[in-house]
Amino acid sequence: YSIGQPSLSPDGNTLYFTSNMPGGIGGTDIYKSSKQKDGTWGKPENLGSNVNTEGNEMFPFIHQNGILFFASDGHVGLGGLDIFMSQLKPSGFGRPANLGAPMNTNKDDFALILDKEMNTGFMCSNRTGGKGNDDLYAFKVLKPFTFKKLIKGTAKDKDGNILPDAVVKLYDEDTKQTISVISAEDGSYSFNVDEDKNFILKGKKTHYLDSKENKLTSFCFEDVIISDVILEKNPGLSLYCIVTDKVTSTPLKDVRISLHN
Repeated sequence: YSIGQPSLSPDGNTLYFTSNMPGGIGGTDIYKSSKQKDGTWGKPENLGSNVNTEGNEMFPFIHQNGILFFASDGHVGLGGLDIFMSQLKPSGFGRPANLGAPMNTNKDDFALILDKEMNTGFMCSNRTGGKGNDDLYAFKVLKPFTFKKLIKGTAKDKDGNILPDAVVKLYDEDTKQTISVISAEDGSYSFNVDEDKNFILKGKKTHYLDSKENKLTSFCFEDVIISDVILEKNPGLSLYCIVTDKVTSTPLKDVRISLHN
């Protein structure tokens, strides 16, 4: 079997590489090996199903900030090999995020590397417009790589009218913390949240009943999660009754009701 495409962690103690060795998850998987105290390399460890699929995962590059970049044709992408990134956590690598266009195309895009500051990088692609089959490309990073998700929506009443100045609260079921924002003049609100978490969204406003709880999750591939808050006007003090026959308890209709203070 084959072993190749190595990437060494900045501290020199972990080696990431590609292999089609027996016992993997797909065609080619990404593995890691840790340097032992005597200077030898330990037994290869498969990075698991968060990173590896039944397809092919290749060209790992581990950045010093703990993000693993790699190419895959097994994760949901734009076509061919796409470049993905996964954040190293205490429990292992998190669910990968597709870098999207223009980094990825419907052709093969792979072998990304970045400088230390994550400002510039290089990659390979056989995309349309190149000079040959697989070409080298350079790029600049215009927006920081992030694993954050955006929860956004609009505060409205039941008739669809915009409600500014509504208090919108987002409860994190994992940390048990609540974040509150005030809806803007156009009723809009937004929250930047971590991936792979569950939330409860609620809204409130003076003279309105509290909204129903919206259960949301950032266990998704979408970067933007849209959920509106719907508030109902508070009718104030209301009297609800039923008029019946005193003897038979039969409900009676067309009875004139007078309410006196």
